[in-house]
Amino acid sequence: MTELTEDQQTAFDYLGIQSNKITLEKRRELWENNAKENRKHYIKGNPELPGLIIFIIAAGSSLTRNVKDLKLIPKNSRGYIMACDASLPCLFDSGIIPDYCISIDGDGRMWEMVNDSPSVDTSKVTLLCTTSASPSLTDNWKGPKYFFANRTATTELDSKLFYISRLHTAKKDIKIGEEISSDDVEMVFGGILPRLQPGGNVTASALQLAMHDFGAKKIVFVGQDFSWRDENAFYAGHANREMGIERINSERHQTHLDVYGREVITNMSLFNFKYIHENYAKAYKNVFVNATEGGIFGINEDGSKMEEMEFLTLEQSIEKYVLG
Repeated sequence: MTELTEDQQTAFDYLGIQSNKITLEKRRELWENNAKENRKHYIKGNPELPGLIIFIIAAGSSLTRNVKDLKLIPKNSRGYIMACDASLPCLFDSGIIPDYCISIDGDGRMWEMVNDSPSVDTSKVTLLCTTSASPSLTDNWKGPKYFFANRTATTELDSKLFYISRLHTAKKDIKIGEEISSDDVEMVFGGILPRLQPGGNVTASALQLAMHDFGAKKIVFVGQDFSWRDENAFYAGHANREMGIERINSERHQTHLDVYGREVITNMSLFNFKYIHENYAKAYKNVFVNATEGGIFGINEDGSKMEEMEFLTLEQSIEKYVLG
């Protein structure tokens, strides 16, 4: 992929905005319905989320290279593992039980995605998810559930999703069309305000939660490829193969150099996610550590590495920031 000119970058940013608008129009009804379905879960309140060093685990195929090293993180240490939904089968198959799993997708297949292995046991993991996450996931999840809300492209939908998440009970029998006052109802749950920035993929929400809710000092990315080499292994451990093939064939392919200087394949959606995450890295210098050991995250067009983030192996990251 060649360096973008100023005009191309302007066009790229514009297309990203338009893409978000299209996604909004396609998904708004689904998000609203899901927020209503999930109300039975989030009105119970959220557990506390402590942590200092957060390892965000994406589902890129490179995860199989170093996933076993996650066992070096002691339980009850300052290191916490936050898995992205699609990475869960690979983690459990490798004997890794993450502390948290994050999901923001309203797609009805999300439970099928995270449960794509008989070794997965969600009773041991706290789910972090949006109020508009897939009810197929939230209804089947056995462990604790922590709900938050991303902002959308419009304040109108943000407001609507917030009011959907609120819950009132009537103090008297109310007939359809009858006028009521605040004295006639009692608030049971105050609602969840959307506060995380819109755009990007699940790891963009994960890094915001890690910084603002967990107060993470360092965020270590693992499996953050934003690219692939083998179309049959888009997701780590060959999990969710059908959904992976669907994902990579949805757009025209392009090439990019990876962290090892090899030519790999990406597309505009993945490149846009890379761009968003790299902007976070520029805004929060020296907070991110790239321990992906593969992929194109933090890699410039000429194959050089970004200066705003640290590049370490996963083992080195654990030794330096958790055990050191």
